[in-house]
Amino acid sequence: KKSEVGGDDAIVAVMQAIRFLSYSSESNRTQFGDLGVCETLSSLIDLKVEEALEASASPVGSLAWKVVGAGLTAVSYLSYRHPSNRHKCLSTGLLQRINSMNRC
Repeated sequence: KKSEVGGDDAIVAVMQAIRFLSYSSESNRTQFGDLGVCETLSSLIDLKVEEALEASASPVGSLAWKVVGAGLTAVSYLSYRHPSNRHKCLSTGLLQRINSMNRC
């Protein structure tokens, strides 16, 4: 589904909530990991990178990059001192996606 202002803003808000709830709570990080949040975020980041690259010069592209940034931040908080979540996120190919972004 293509970006919509309200939809992407809501996604960013959820990602920020995940980040804040993960910040100082290993228990929350574990619960999010058990619920599949790492894999969901990785899939969403992948989808939004593709969308952003397709619409790079438009407002839709910049909205998608905003979601990518919030997603990567949430993933980093979920993975902090949490080897299981780190493995879950990286096993989705997220590192390869980030590496390909560096060549854009």
